[in-house]
Amino acid sequence: MCIRDRVRHYIYPEIYQVIDEHRARGDELCILSAITEYLARPLARHLGINHWLCNQMEVVDGRFTGRLKKPFCYGKGKLEYARRFAEENRISLKDSYYYSDSITDLEVLSAFGHPVAVNPDPLLRKEAQRRGWKILEFKSAGKKKKAVG
Repeated sequence: MCIRDRVRHYIYPEIYQVIDEHRARGDELCILSAITEYLARPLARHLGINHWLCNQMEVVDGRFTGRLKKPFCYGKGKLEYARRFAEENRISLKDSYYYSDSITDLEVLSAFGHPVAVNPDPLLRKEAQRRGWKILEFKSAGKKKKAVG
């Protein structure tokens, strides 16, 4: 319900076409993000993606500690997650695509054969241009709810 009611209007409609193109080619789809599983799981379900790699909340005796489990799925840790997933699923990162909007993913993008910058921040845009990476510009955000009152 959270995705449907609160998040989906922040998802660019163009991403559904990108996902469908990968699915039509038979690509294995996976969300790799610094978000936690409490957003990644419903987002993946909404997008029809079977795998998600993300930060995990630490739980001790059935209670959240407020800490994330290590390694963090961020920066170099995100690359560790990607490599482990690729190895476990016999996928070559050099044959794979990775989409990001942030310079913080530069190391991850560099490890993939098909890095794509999507609405990149200024530093990533500059680096993507320098390296000749594909840059996607999504202009139309999903339909936003009107304010009442």
